[in-house]
Amino acid sequence: MFEFDPYSPKTLEYTETKNGTLRGFRMKGIYTFLNVQYGECRRWEAPEPVKPWKGIKNAVRFGPRMFPGAVTGSAPVLTPWDSCGIAHEVYDYAEDALNLNIWSPTLEKTAKKPVMVWIHGGGYATGSAMEMQAHYGSNLSEFGDVVVVTINHRLNVFGFMDMSRFGEKYANSVNAGIADLVCALQWIHDNIENFGGDPDNVLIFGQSGGGGKVCTLMQTPAAAGLFHKAVIMSGVAVGQIGGPKNISDDLLDRLLEKYHTDSIDTLLALTPEELLDSVNELGKDLTAGGLMGWHPVANGWYLGDAREVGTLESSKNIPVMIGSTISEFPNMRIFNKHSYTEEQQMDILKECFPGQDVEKLAELFHKAWPEKCLTDAIEIKGWIDFREGTIQYLDVRAKEAVAPTYSYIFGYDFPQDGGRGAWHCADIPVVFHNACAYPENFREGLVGDLENAISGSWVNFAHTGDPNNQWLGTQWPAYKEGECAVMIFDKPCTVRYDFDRELVAFRNAMDLKITDKYTKFNQVIN
Repeated sequence: MFEFDPYSPKTLEYTETKNGTLRGFRMKGIYTFLNVQYGECRRWEAPEPVKPWKGIKNAVRFGPRMFPGAVTGSAPVLTPWDSCGIAHEVYDYAEDALNLNIWSPTLEKTAKKPVMVWIHGGGYATGSAMEMQAHYGSNLSEFGDVVVVTINHRLNVFGFMDMSRFGEKYANSVNAGIADLVCALQWIHDNIENFGGDPDNVLIFGQSGGGGKVCTLMQTPAAAGLFHKAVIMSGVAVGQIGGPKNISDDLLDRLLEKYHTDSIDTLLALTPEELLDSVNELGKDLTAGGLMGWHPVANGWYLGDAREVGTLESSKNIPVMIGSTISEFPNMRIFNKHSYTEEQQMDILKECFPGQDVEKLAELFHKAWPEKCLTDAIEIKGWIDFREGTIQYLDVRAKEAVAPTYSYIFGYDFPQDGGRGAWHCADIPVVFHNACAYPENFREGLVGDLENAISGSWVNFAHTGDPNNQWLGTQWPAYKEGECAVMIFDKPCTVRYDFDRELVAFRNAMDLKITDKYTKFNQVIN
């Protein structure tokens, strides 16, 4: 398995595309092509296919990433644990970084390997195709005998700003970042055979904002036929229905006022840094630190959230996997939780949720998660929105879809801090079969059958549309009306049926505002 050793021997390798010749490399049996340009773009306009080139283009190192939603003056000092949860790789920024990366076990055109296309998270504002060690595709390619692709695309003000008031060529600017993904999928369809892949067997998968982008592509007619399976990881939140409002109109009015103009030309003349600085200055009350407020908008090109408008006809025939982690974004958690008695855990719940029906909460939590510590219930505010949104999406799929849908929860307890439930992003290195690259208190208990079961589910789904595999130790049924099967990835893996719907409903009736001011058990990320 690949262990992120930059000194491993490499051989230069070449392949043809419809645009020209690429020079990549082969390391430990995996062919790698980095910073492959798939399109070209001008600010706020639709992407265009990349133009042909003469000679040979190097594809041996990662290219620039898109500008993030908020720009800081210097890179933060990071710890080993940061690479499990946030970006650790810092590459050059560019406004037009329409590039992708490819890993493949072969370059034979007749190999017809399944293609797994990763769409990164970070909402619609930040992130990149290679922001964590987890995103390196070599191990997944080797383990799954698949072609792995990761994509960069426009974000924030560059990818989701509504400039349609300035004319037809900006009509879809509010969805430009998604149009980039469609452009990338078209490039993959046209060229992936030269990398050993099958253009008729493409899976798209993404986490957090990447999962949301998968949902969006499922509702985008222009993407129909360019992918054949989809995996949504922690990507459906309950609050996405009916909003949140895209901030474009308010922000655009403020930008025009700042520059004393009513012309788009003034904004087009700004450097990317100048534009972002102005956005950060003028949109502090709109963007919540640069992350929120950016998202696709239904306009005919993109049809809207399937939970609101129904499933795009072509997507009804696409097999889907969808799930979340057990703890996602806890605003509170307990360290060394296994050291507390049941009575002490109950006292902690009462302390965290004053004035609430804690007894009922404990009853429903134990019913749903009998093997978990009761104190895990204090993390309820952080994870339940994703779980509720996922249930909503599953219920729509159960009614409307023809192809099967599979549901999961990553329920594993990591050994860190005496037991820590799987958090937002914790599943990414496991799916990519990269747990080996992380600290011992991350990979302990994961490397082996559990990582194989999880990564194997994604891989088998890519090959066949069915996630079942030898490491699960149990059969994973599809999610259907009246048979709401959920795979719990844990030790051991188990299947439960509609087991937490009552807990989710009870949570929605709770008043959790008090926890915003409660600091005793504040969450510490690293």
